[in-house]
Amino acid sequence: MSHTKLFLAGPTEVRDEMFQAMSHPMVGHRNKEYQALHESVVKKLRAFIGTQHEIFIFTSSATGVMEAAVRNGVRGHTHASGDPLLAGALAKRASPASADASAGRQEGKILHTVCGAFSERWAGISRACNKVVETVEVPFGKAITPELLAEKLRQRQSASSLRESALDAVTLTHNETSTGVMNPLKDLCDTVKRVQPDAFIFVDAVSSFGGSVITPDEWGIDVLVFGTQKCFALPPGLAFAVVSPRAMERSAAMEDKGYYFDFVEMKKYADKNMTPATPAISLLFGVDAQLDRMLKEGMEGRAKRHADMAMLVRQWAEGKSNIFSFTAEEGFRSPTVSSFTAKEGFDVATFRSAVKEKGYALADGYGQLKGKGFRIGHMGDWHVKDIEELLKVMDDVIL
Repeated sequence: MSHTKLFLAGPTEVRDEMFQAMSHPMVGHRNKEYQALHESVVKKLRAFIGTQHEIFIFTSSATGVMEAAVRNGVRGHTHASGDPLLAGALAKRASPASADASAGRQEGKILHTVCGAFSERWAGISRACNKVVETVEVPFGKAITPELLAEKLRQRQSASSLRESALDAVTLTHNETSTGVMNPLKDLCDTVKRVQPDAFIFVDAVSSFGGSVITPDEWGIDVLVFGTQKCFALPPGLAFAVVSPRAMERSAAMEDKGYYFDFVEMKKYADKNMTPATPAISLLFGVDAQLDRMLKEGMEGRAKRHADMAMLVRQWAEGKSNIFSFTAEEGFRSPTVSSFTAKEGFDVATFRSAVKEKGYALADGYGQLKGKGFRIGHMGDWHVKDIEELLKVMDDVIL
């Protein structure tokens, strides 16, 4: 069977060596062999990131860990308070002491910066967790700027009152996969720390981690979220959280945060090089092997390689402005995924299909951009020569 090379926005191409690593004989998740594997993965991740924060491994998509950040870090009820049956049942179960504690419990808000489908989804996750959500939004293709965020935070401060809920957290999407926008993460973190220092910083680095430079300890990130299926160049199924000490303190004081994504429960097992529930062990063998390669290349080396691939795509696209244009505004274009919006008359579906017939898969537009353009994933283990090969095929199809 012929193999189609994946230049998607995720999942990305997986090398044969990684599949071989994942074929390691199975081990029990409560024995010393697994503990050694878990310890190795965390140690290598810590070295690659340069962090002293907690590192938790979840068998989940990164979306699950985005919910974990909300449940562990934003105060307030997570049950559906508008449901009278549920509210009645909870009232019957509550003791007088817990009722008194709930009455005095501080409610928090979460501010979501929304610039595309995935940052929009994170806001939806918070609403689904029954948190009080505020947003600062820009059109798809635009970036969240420090000036815009600072203005929102200052407006909030000037309108604050004793009755208004505290701002518990701000979410930042480093790389909006749906639009190919990379937001200026360090500057945004600096803005939050300067204007609203008590607010936690939650970062979605799903399509940027391993393809750009991120230093969570230095930048003041409280929860950093990423997974295996993008720049890690491994199959989907594992996600990671890098969690700051103050986020751990908040989690310890939180109620109604569930079990599977509880940071305190995770730490209890992580201290023993385990997870509370059975992890995706085979995939962890792949992570361990891939981290050897990532450490050899280094975070800055990987960032440069991804930037070089992105630059090649941008140069190629300059000569195609009559048929499609960049979705992302200039100055904020991603080094890991490029999104293009088609001009009238350019049949995106036919184009992608023709490229796939030649053995290369491109991603469709996403969300409100679905069917209106395409995306190129230049991330993971691809190199400039692979992008050159892809662009030649795309040129042949266009001509």
